[in-house]
Amino acid sequence: MFTLIRIVIAEEQRLLREMLIIFLSDVTDLEFVGATAYSNELYEICRSTKPNLVLVSDKMLAADCHRLLELNQNNMPAFKIVLLTDHLDGTDLLQAIQSGAHAYLLKDLTPAQLITSLRCIHEGMFVMQDSFTQVLRKQILRTPNSSCQNLIPVDTIYAYYNFDDVDRHIINCLVEGKSNKEIGSELNYSEGSIKNRISKILGSTGLKDRTQVAVFALQNNLNDTDKL
Repeated sequence: MFTLIRIVIAEEQRLLREMLIIFLSDVTDLEFVGATAYSNELYEICRSTKPNLVLVSDKMLAADCHRLLELNQNNMPAFKIVLLTDHLDGTDLLQAIQSGAHAYLLKDLTPAQLITSLRCIHEGMFVMQDSFTQVLRKQILRTPNSSCQNLIPVDTIYAYYNFDDVDRHIINCLVEGKSNKEIGSELNYSEGSIKNRISKILGSTGLKDRTQVAVFALQNNLNDTDKL
């Protein structure tokens, strides 16, 4: 005897929503109990149907997140939120986790992957695809005041971004506010080479300018490492 997993679908794209309804209705241990294309209907549907899982588009959750999460906290038993998205975004992923989502899935996953994911989520697991792993790591490393930052060793951060000893020295110099000319003089590099190195550092970390690099270094204690 299996347990039915009651599912609500909230998706603004009609074709995808109806395909999900048809597909999930044919799975023995999944029970479709409601669907909507509008965020303002989602709260009432969840309140009346008491689902186990809510598959919701990230755009729709953003529109009515607080009411849905409030309902979830008061619902017995609580349902689990499965976010569906069509793009990789580290900021959105962190916000989803912080908001209480139990999964973050790209809409291009296969039907078999979706079924497996839903069963795992129902059993108490947090689920996301491999493609999100590097995006999440990078976002945690560059998020100001992240509680995870102090748990990550400095050498691990440097290794993750493939920074060598020259990059380490340049980052320390940026923390000290030195110009490209001053950094080049210390390392016996041309100003152009230093500029290219800094551009590489910006590209690797996703930061916008040398000031953000300095802030990033201070937040992660990168300036405590020895220079060359």
